[in-house]
Amino acid sequence: MESLAYRRTFAITFSLREKRSWKLVQISAGCEARKSMSNSKSLSSLGRSMLVIRYALLPFVLATAFFVHSIRAQGNVATIVELAPGQVWSIKSEKPTTAKIVIGRIENWKGQVTVHCSIIDIPVPQNVAENRSPLQIDHVPFEKSAIVSSLDKLLATGVPLSTGFERGYKHWRADENAGVFTISASKVIALMVESVTKKPA
Repeated sequence: MESLAYRRTFAITFSLREKRSWKLVQISAGCEARKSMSNSKSLSSLGRSMLVIRYALLPFVLATAFFVHSIRAQGNVATIVELAPGQVWSIKSEKPTTAKIVIGRIENWKGQVTVHCSIIDIPVPQNVAENRSPLQIDHVPFEKSAIVSSLDKLLATGVPLSTGFERGYKHWRADENAGVFTISASKVIALMVESVTKKPA
């Protein structure tokens, strides 16, 4: 009898323990489910936030890409580099050329920015004697936008100016009818070469 009563007591106790454990398991599972749902909501909210950030940054990324592409497409840096005396630039030309621009002076003149230059290493035309050295223009004044659109690549800085440049600049300043070129450097070179190689009538 005692043995049977003990067995019943043990069985009831074990059953109660099982129920408690099951409840604990259910409670624990419920907590984990709530945590999982909370984490899912957090991740979903984080995902939406990241998406909003991406859309917000999209115009900036596109603008930056367009700016970089436009600079590469231009093939020069004359529009973003500040011009300064002593700079040497290659020039844009329909045909390859060795001619270069040397920036000599920049000043405000009659309400406009004037850039005074020398043009060096102008190739000698084929119809001129082969032993002739490259041509040079000691001083030529340009309107700033005209010279900027003529420049290609910055080759050197800090180059000293020739005495011919200073002499030409002083003559230009003394001339009451002086003006500035608003055409490209390549067109100025073409005019100069034509005048040099033109045979007298």
